[in-house]
Amino acid sequence: STISLTGGALTTSAYDLALRGPGAKQLAIDGNDATRLVAHAGYGLLDIDGVTLRNGRYDYTGPVMYAGLAAGACVLSSGSVTLTNSSVEHCSASGTSVSGAAIDAAGRLILTDSTVSGVSANAHSDEISATIYGGAVYAAASYITRATISDATVSASASTAFSGTFGGGLFSLYGIVLTDSRVSGVSVDVSAAKIAYAKGGGIGTPRTVIMSGSTIENNHVRGTPGIGASGAYTYISAIGGGGVYIASIP
Repeated sequence: STISLTGGALTTSAYDLALRGPGAKQLAIDGNDATRLVAHAGYGLLDIDGVTLRNGRYDYTGPVMYAGLAAGACVLSSGSVTLTNSSVEHCSASGTSVSGAAIDAAGRLILTDSTVSGVSANAHSDEISATIYGGAVYAAASYITRATISDATVSASASTAFSGTFGGGLFSLYGIVLTDSRVSGVSVDVSAAKIAYAKGGGIGTPRTVIMSGSTIENNHVRGTPGIGASGAYTYISAIGGGGVYIASIP
């Protein structure tokens, strides 16, 4: 069966919420490429098991601002998220900045026996910088087990300022643990009038990556090299880490 959302996202302010389905192949929640799917405003745990979430969309068209404008087109949570035996498909987010076009969790993410695929993240600005943190998935800390993140298209462009992407497939502020998992087919492209940076086509974090029995392949970062002045400084484009980028912080 398919549950088609016609009145906007499934929204809750409950501290904890569990969504239990009969299996990803048996039940889908579909946003028809018109709405976000699940918005969890509580600060506890959003626990999703046995369901497909697909065709979620969120486009930010409000006042031009910096961070956190377009996030979580399929799953958005102010707390932590566990996603088990599930599929997240064809989610798209766009705005001045994007974080986690498919899944955005302010807390930790535990992704187990699940897939995230076919994601589109697009940040563009004619006035300020355009940035993307976690093109497909964003979380404070991520634990990925027997799961796949694949086939994401991520682009950031700015006509007058800077643009950049950190972690095309997955970004986590406090580190990433990958066990028997795969991140593949993530395409990151950036362009800007000044500096354009693309760091970590597959995954990116300023902390630690621990991998066991996992594969990161066929991901890439591409950018338009440029040199731009900002005050007393001159910036040069930085493009690198097609698979993994770790910006270690002491």
